[in-house]
Amino acid sequence: QHEDIIQSQDEVNKVLARIMSSCVQSAWESRHANFVLTQIIKHCDENEAKLIANGIIANGIDTNGIKGRAAQCARQQYGCRVICMLIQEVTHELDWMVEIIKELLDRGHDLIMHRFGHHVIK
Repeated sequence: QHEDIIQSQDEVNKVLARIMSSCVQSAWESRHANFVLTQIIKHCDENEAKLIANGIIANGIDTNGIKGRAAQCARQQYGCRVICMLIQEVTHELDWMVEIIKELLDRGHDLIMHRFGHHVIK
């Protein structure tokens, strides 16, 4: 009867990914919201995962002046979980995943020695 009622779990995932895409950095820094991001990545298709990834790679300059925020995310206590889930769950042939992985590898020497970043490099 109501057209605005969500019909399936896939629709819930898509809506949740769109909502969370506007607050990715806040979520990766959050003790609880980082789990929402990882579950979106784990249970959604690549389009929804890309919404989350865009929040990591878009308009970001890390503290060392490097474009993108994947390395910054990887150095966060909870953000490293998000990056690890992207690497585990999303095919590496996608252009945006290549961009994330390239940034991480470019910063690998710093990340391998970092308290949280080393989890991503492993």
